Amino acid sequence: EKCLDQIQVNSLENLSLLVPSLCLLPPVRGNCSSQILHYFYNTTSRTCETFIYSGCNGNRNNFNSEEYCLKTCRRNKNRNNNN
Repeated sequence: EKCLDQIQVNSLENLSLLVPSLCLLPPVRGNCSSQILHYFYNTTSRTCETFIYSGCNGNRNNFNSEEYCLKTCRRNKNRNNNN
């Protein structure tokens, strides 16, 4: 069990080197009354997925488009492949 915890910690630390820290945040719906389709970066699937944003009080892992989400959160992917 201790080894598994260490692997998870190391995986998160390594992931944080590859993606901006805002992309590691969980999606936060917020507490307003709007229902807006937005995107967040899912660190498990390493893709951008949709969620319903209320229009306020979210966090920075919150994008208007899948394209902008991918551009922001996967920007280092090509750089790492070239090294």
